[in-house]
Amino acid sequence: MDGWPEGRVHDSVATVNVVQAPEWKRQLVSSRLIKTLPIEGANYFTPIAFARDGRTLLGYSERGGASLDIEGGRFSINVPWPSEPRAYQVKLSPKQSTYYVARMGTRTEQVVKDGITTPYHHQIGGLEAYDVATGAKLQLFEGREPSSVYGVSVSPDENWLGFCEVGSGSAGPNDAAWRTVLLDLRSNRETIVESCFSIPIFTPEMSHVFLADYNRSKGSSTLYRLDFPELNSTILEAEDNTAIVSPDISSDGRWMIRRRQPLDDSQPMEVELWNRASEQVVWKAKHSINSVTYAIFSPDSRRVALVDCGSGVRFFDLETQAETMAFAPPTATVELWDPKFSPDGTKFALIASGLNNDSPRSTDPEDYDQPALWLADMTDPTNPEQVTLPPGRAWLFVWTPDGKAVAIRSTAGYWIVNCS
Repeated sequence: MDGWPEGRVHDSVATVNVVQAPEWKRQLVSSRLIKTLPIEGANYFTPIAFARDGRTLLGYSERGGASLDIEGGRFSINVPWPSEPRAYQVKLSPKQSTYYVARMGTRTEQVVKDGITTPYHHQIGGLEAYDVATGAKLQLFEGREPSSVYGVSVSPDENWLGFCEVGSGSAGPNDAAWRTVLLDLRSNRETIVESCFSIPIFTPEMSHVFLADYNRSKGSSTLYRLDFPELNSTILEAEDNTAIVSPDISSDGRWMIRRRQPLDDSQPMEVELWNRASEQVVWKAKHSINSVTYAIFSPDSRRVALVDCGSGVRFFDLETQAETMAFAPPTATVELWDPKFSPDGTKFALIASGLNNDSPRSTDPEDYDQPALWLADMTDPTNPEQVTLPPGRAWLFVWTPDGKAVAIRSTAGYWIVNCS
């Protein structure tokens, strides 16, 4: 066909490779799998947290805020909202009273001037808030200009929202007006950090907020600290050829994990553990190269878990400052996903799942290998149990509040696994 330059459509040639589907070697499913709960009436259900009743899993789908009763098996859309523009991220307030929805999307207009056609991208997204109890849309963000919001965080005291967005009217992706916003929900006052793209990290005691900005076009990163209440800004770190990862803060506020990834793929990610009171580095480590990586504090702020496919699972004891190599699941065909301590810190689990099939968007469980939940008792984390699951795609899970079970999101619905 002839190309259409004005619409940015050109002649092209594509090649399709047809390969034989992988033959999976099936294993016996663990008896720890209690039941499978299908999600009916929605394309997906992303979990956020369990409600305080301990049996209702709260989350969202493309149709709105939703819940799943893991005992009764009932899935419900409790807080309906429109599916467009797309909900990029949804956060639940700490008291579980409000859903905050970050929406993104553009409407493109072709503007011709002096014979030159330029696409202008008008943002059509923004922020929305919904009352969890009534389902009513709250009028918190009325009057804000449309934007595309790419991430949102809620402060522990629920008085602040932090989000990053791109403003309206940009002529192309390279001149988009990126910025990070801190919104005081009590006064509706905004503090804006221009040309910064970061999801804010609030400290538990609400003394600081951290912003880790990565400038892709320049290949440079900056880590900011803003101090409450004035929100004065300090640059803690600025590096070229490096992507600085947003820091992780322990629940007691004493410790902070800072990570940086060199843009040179042959170099490992660097990990530093900081004592926030003394502002000193007390431990350094490295992640394996070219692997999904995690650095996680236990709920009781006693340990740090470092996880990657190359090195497996390591624990660092914050009291003794001793590092222990715990275990390493098979690395040839799997990635390690969503590692989490149980709510009381006595157990640790992650999902080992190979998503490397030839139909990554398939919804047929038989198109995938069998994932596994690796479950470790922290009294002996070097001897974990491999909980074999049915075929399917799985990479997210949530602990029940009592730590006795997990709910795993899968292609088939939700697998409920006994962990006691």
